Amino acid sequence: MLDAVLVPIERDRLARKERSETEDFRRRYEKLTPREREGMPLVAAGLLNKQVAGELSTTERTTKLHRAHINAKEARRVSRRFGSNG
Repeated sequence: MLDAVLVPIERDRLARKERSETEDFRRRYEKLTPREREGMPLVAAGLLNKQVAGELSTTERTTKLHRAHINAKEARRVSRRFGSNG
C-alpha cells in the first residue's frame, strides 16, 4: 500500500529533476553566441578543431577561441554554483 504512494512521489521527483536540468541547459545554451551554437554539435560529435573549422568555413584558431569562450562560460557557472569568486 505504501508503494502506491511512494512510487509516484519518486517518479515525480525524478521528472522534476530532469525538467530542472533541461531548463538549466537551455538557459546556458541561450547564452552562447550563434556561432558558438553552430559549432557545439560538431564538438559534441567529437570532431577536432581543424574539422570543425572546415565544416564552418573558418580557421582553426577561431574554432579554438569559440571553444575557449564556451569553456569559460561554463567555468563561471560552476564557480558561482560552488560559491567561488572565480
